[in-house]
Amino acid sequence: MKWTSIRVKQILVLLIYTLLLQDATNVFAQKPNYYKQLGEQLFKEKKYEEAYPSLKKNYESTPSETTLFRLSVCAFHLNLMKEARLYLNLLKAESSKLPAEAILYDARVFYAQKEYDQAIKQYKSFLKKVKTSHPLCTKAKDELLQCANGNRWSKYVYNMDVNAVAAINTIHDEENPLISPNFSNKIYFTSDRNGNQDIFQTDFLNSTTLIDAGINTTNAEQNLGFAENGTILLYWQENIAKNSGTKSSSFYIPEQVTAITKDIFLFNDSTVLFSTNQLEGLGGYDIYYVQKNQGIWNTPVNFGNIINTPNDEIHPYLFKDGHTLFFSSNHLLTSIGKYDIFQSQYDDEIEKWNTPKNLGSLINTYYDELNFSLSDDGQTAYFVSNAWDGAGKKDIYRVRFSEKIYPHSVPIFFAAVKKYQQDLLLGQYGKKKNVKGLTYRILLANKPTYDATYIPTSYPFPSILPSTDGSTFDYYVGQFQTFSTTFEWLNEVQQTYTDAQIIPFFNNAPIPVQEISALAATYKDLKEYLRYQQN
Repeated sequence: MKWTSIRVKQILVLLIYTLLLQDATNVFAQKPNYYKQLGEQLFKEKKYEEAYPSLKKNYESTPSETTLFRLSVCAFHLNLMKEARLYLNLLKAESSKLPAEAILYDARVFYAQKEYDQAIKQYKSFLKKVKTSHPLCTKAKDELLQCANGNRWSKYVYNMDVNAVAAINTIHDEENPLISPNFSNKIYFTSDRNGNQDIFQTDFLNSTTLIDAGINTTNAEQNLGFAENGTILLYWQENIAKNSGTKSSSFYIPEQVTAITKDIFLFNDSTVLFSTNQLEGLGGYDIYYVQKNQGIWNTPVNFGNIINTPNDEIHPYLFKDGHTLFFSSNHLLTSIGKYDIFQSQYDDEIEKWNTPKNLGSLINTYYDELNFSLSDDGQTAYFVSNAWDGAGKKDIYRVRFSEKIYPHSVPIFFAAVKKYQQDLLLGQYGKKKNVKGLTYRILLANKPTYDATYIPTSYPFPSILPSTDGSTFDYYVGQFQTFSTTFEWLNEVQQTYTDAQIIPFFNNAPIPVQEISALAATYKDLKEYLRYQQN
């Protein structure tokens, strides 16, 4: 009885195996039907990358307008715009009446290829063809508006060359380009090319390599910024902020910020910009800044409604002049596509940021443009895009502007200089230190006189920092800060705080008051002075 039961089970298993084998044989004997079913199922699930090859196989054996349309949709979502255009043109040639959604994708492909006039025509054709209740109607209206923005911004662009950085990009994601603070031809970036997100470095001359051992692990790493004259790298490891130094990361970035966002930009050791949707703002993601005062991080401040909108503003980048802000936004009324890069200039006269300008259609596309950063020369920039002509998913692009992107070299001042610096002096030291006997020294940015660790890496405004013994306060002059305006401001301080002692220093030595005007006339700014020293 036992033997019979086992034997029956064996026969049943053999029978099932035979049936499965016959089914598999039938499947491969009817490949077109197999590819059709597989492709349609994957397409329905919006798995376009997997659906694409099956639909192509199906179309080769059994051409149909439905499969042709689905191929165009897959190609569009895979950023294969030439292929998408080919399928749509074939569909137009074969179909006497183009389906409404095919018209929409025709518009989108024209849009992605920056053929704005043709795209606008097709968007309007789609909207005429469908009812307002159509599920894609609202989306089409939004895209039509942004396409019109692209048409407008294509006529206003910076004179620039934009190229994908072939030495960096692969079929994988490359993002977060970070220019070295010490070497202008060296950048750091992240990539998942090794199966895990790691931090890489390149100088464009030698091969791209992983950053020094000890930072990259089996977890995901993302470069964040530099501190302490570029000697400390800050980075994310999964969702934890870390750095290559010995201090806690909260020394460089407040924990109240790292707890609510990963979108952080370190302007200097005491100023951090970030975007988040976790604070009360204008809607979506807003851009904020937070500053350190006497070792304590202040409350984050919203950049306000000139920069922020009801949509999302992310990836802030403040140029070293402290006046030029770049960020990405998907604001419907001003962007060309999804996220575009914008620039805003701070106006000292009115103490406000100017209305942001779209960087134009040479940079911005139907897709996302993010992570903008500008080199010290003001003419070379990097950004990330998943635009259709890239090497893979997200790619890094390099921009070379024919002229410096900021309008002119200006003294590095935030807001009204006199009021701001006096408030800074009063706020930082007025309550805890007697103004009487307060001493100022003027120090050149590249000529530290006592402790190099106190020299900031960049200059949002002339920085007032205490000396190591706390007996004096040193006034650091930024790269474009003129001597004449420096002394003019110090005279204002002297008039406001009559007991303060002003001791200007130049070339590591005190400057007699009677020589100030001659120095100001001889060395118009620090750039000239540094050139003079080099020669």
